[in-house]
Amino acid sequence: MNNLHLLPLLPHPIWKLISSYVDNPFYVSLGSDCNVATALKACNLRRMAFPWDWNLTLGRIYPAFASQFSEWTIMRSKLYTSDRPSNRYGVSFMHDQDIEHPDETKHTRRCSRLQSLLLSPVTLHFVRQSHKRHHEGGNPATSFCMDRPDITDINYHEIEDMRSLDVYLTKSAFSHRITLFLVCDKCFSTTQGEGEQEEIGGSLRVVNLVKRYRITHETSNERINELVQNEIAKLRS
Repeated sequence: MNNLHLLPLLPHPIWKLISSYVDNPFYVSLGSDCNVATALKACNLRRMAFPWDWNLTLGRIYPAFASQFSEWTIMRSKLYTSDRPSNRYGVSFMHDQDIEHPDETKHTRRCSRLQSLLLSPVTLHFVRQSHKRHHEGGNPATSFCMDRPDITDINYHEIEDMRSLDVYLTKSAFSHRITLFLVCDKCFSTTQGEGEQEEIGGSLRVVNLVKRYRITHETSNERINELVQNEIAKLRS
């Protein structure tokens, strides 16, 4: 669906920017940490701030879209991590001055910006890097997927979440693409998880960097970040 006729209904600054990029995708980070937004910025693919740019997100992404971000700044409990308060969607606001009381004005603005873009004629290319071993206390010997036995199917947590998001965006007639990079060697080893690269429908692509680059528990966080950035640089080609 071409929503070009809705442009005048959007806030003027966003309308002005969108009208300049109708034929080019907007790249939007879906976490799971700051690395994706950092990589998009380094590749000159990041044009503005979005909800997941500078957060740690170990929860699912789809529920935030389905609920229209209604509880984005409502802090609930320390979901998925032992020491970081999170909102309902498993997002920890690591770069806010007070992570227990995030800047509601700033985050509401970012959520509204994304929702406005969804109504525009541009294509949104969502990019997510899966969780890593390093996300639990920076210790590669442990991770939230190892320490949380109640999360019994991590493949569902990451891959099915992106499938659900893809279905939701497709049914809503939003122009989009989704790329998911798998980087946790425990959950997505060469003998588990998806193949090296798999197209799931016309809009969702899953790339297993664990298999492609033989990521192990000894692979540093810096090396994983570098691999993801190299893959993101290829998205514009």
